[in-house]
Amino acid sequence: MGIDQAKNFVEQAGTAGVRQIVFNGGEPFRHYAAVRTLMQHAKEQGIESALITNGSWATTEERANSRLVDLMQKGLRSLTLSTDRYHLSKVPLQNLVNILAAAKGLGLRTG
Repeated sequence: MGIDQAKNFVEQAGTAGVRQIVFNGGEPFRHYAAVRTLMQHAKEQGIESALITNGSWATTEERANSRLVDLMQKGLRSLTLSTDRYHLSKVPLQNLVNILAAAKGLGLRTG
């Protein structure tokens, strides 16, 4: 789906009274620019954003912090980490630790 169509869905959700949109998988951070744009658009509609991630992008705590600060400014209010044996064979546990440390420092809700 293109960004314009996705924005239209966000607008429809806002009109329908939806107050939170969850961005999830595949891995939303593979489409970071689109997620940023859609979160900002949701915020403009009065909709909070949540995100589910496997953490593959969080190679350092600094990178995790930078991305989370950016998305919080766009309306991100909570973050869920998705992991299991399969994910841990591809995504280092340290990436998840990096996200949790950054989120804790920012006061971002995590699950």
